[in-house]
Amino acid sequence: MENVLQTGLDLSLPHIGVIMQKFDTGRYPKFTLPGGFSFCSFRPGLEEQWARLQHQVGGIDSLQEARTIFYQEFLLGKGYNWLRETPPAPAHTNPASFPCYEQMCKRMVFITDSQSQLAGTAALWQGTLFGRPLQRIHWVAVRAGCQGLGLAKA
Repeated sequence: MENVLQTGLDLSLPHIGVIMQKFDTGRYPKFTLPGGFSFCSFRPGLEEQWARLQHQVGGIDSLQEARTIFYQEFLLGKGYNWLRETPPAPAHTNPASFPCYEQMCKRMVFITDSQSQLAGTAALWQGTLFGRPLQRIHWVAVRAGCQGLGLAKA
């Protein structure tokens, strides 16, 4: 029960992956952010806020693992299967010096609150599924206290 109160998720239940596809990609409903929130582009420091947010919502077991995921998946473009095989991100590195920096800036969205703190995030992930190239929305997280406000929907 403690896990449910902290994250809003019952982590004692087994994880079941769900794949939803949208074939009519020309039509999307329009949602806007509530007052006090805004979309922003990546800026140095958001990688640490991203790691903390992903860890706090319970999607990643440790803060160090979250940092490593950001480094490997978004800055090096290695995807997710590398996690147990590669070293963590080097400390105090400039994200703009990595090969996938510009691509990462285009495929990640960040939502900040009125104090410029990260309130939510999501990423577009390109890969192959069932032999077909697909773009997927991935790594969606909304900070506790901001959940239920429609941030992920926007």
